[in-house]
Amino acid sequence: MKKFGVRDQVGYMLGDVGGSFVNLYIASFFIIFCTYVLGVSPYFMGTMFLVGKIFDAFITAIMGTLPDRFKIGKSGDKFKPWINFSKWLLAASCLLALLTCLVGILQRFIFGL
Repeated sequence: MKKFGVRDQVGYMLGDVGGSFVNLYIASFFIIFCTYVLGVSPYFMGTMFLVGKIFDAFITAIMGTLPDRFKIGKSGDKFKPWINFSKWLLAASCLLALLTCLVGILQRFIFGL
């Protein structure tokens, strides 16, 4: 097995930093949209994001231990069965998000809102 060197560590770090910037951009846009367009209180939005981050910290630690504690599937890989299970949940959530957008567009088209 090849040694996991500094170059690999920097590569993973840069990928994580890039993903974090994308999430930061989306969260900032969402906060601005909710406060200026929807009229939600900035204090409420800040509190909602704080509670969400605290919840995410606990859930991430719990979900990280699942592949170690519960071995599902018959293959020797401990992550692949979890990925195969989770990909359907992710696809369903993306489909539902798209469906709600399409329903809103369809309602505007039908009712002329």
